[in-house]
Amino acid sequence: MKHEGNVLIAAPVHPVLVEGLEAAGYRVRMMDVVTPEAALAVIADCTGLITSNRLRVGREIMDAAPALKWIGRMGSGMEIIDTDHARQKGIHCFSSPEGNANAVAEHAMGM
Repeated sequence: MKHEGNVLIAAPVHPVLVEGLEAAGYRVRMMDVVTPEAALAVIADCTGLITSNRLRVGREIMDAAPALKWIGRMGSGMEIIDTDHARQKGIHCFSSPEGNANAVAEHAMGM
């Protein structure tokens, strides 16, 4: 399935994520400085947003992005996203709770 639109990535990510998004038809923007002000300056025409615990996504950011359709959270905690407001706006929210499972297992084994 081919997608259109811009995706803002507000965290350092593995190049495979960028490649996958571009292969799906998205144009990817990477934030050099991750602050709410920096996100507000570039999110207006974004379809997607990928964040980590570096950027809290609340009403102000969502309201500044009328084209926003989805938010991806690298990690498990959705507390950094105002999911109630996202739901009201029809924005889908996704997390990746098992992303660090191997690292946790390796750490436990090492201990």
